[in-house]
Amino acid sequence: MPYLVNLLKIRQDACDSRGVNGVLRKTADAIRNLAHENAAIKTRIRTEGGIPPLIELLEYREVKVQRAAAGALRTLAFKNDENKKEGKLQHLL
Repeated sequence: MPYLVNLLKIRQDACDSRGVNGVLRKTADAIRNLAHENAAIKTRIRTEGGIPPLIELLEYREVKVQRAAAGALRTLAFKNDENKKEGKLQHLL
């Protein structure tokens, strides 16, 4: 999990490129897929600091990255009150 969380932060150091956009989108998708129906993964993403970078991606310049981040956040918040509180995500569900 720390590797996925770290990948969410690459945009701060990288130039604007399709490659960076693809990595961010696929990382958010991977988090969504891993967290689906898995409370332990949802908790681990939160404790390793994965929710704040996903929230930042909601305002990213690439729409596909925004959608992937929104999907990951929705999955992390589903049936997980602690994650909802962490990201103030109560309104997503």
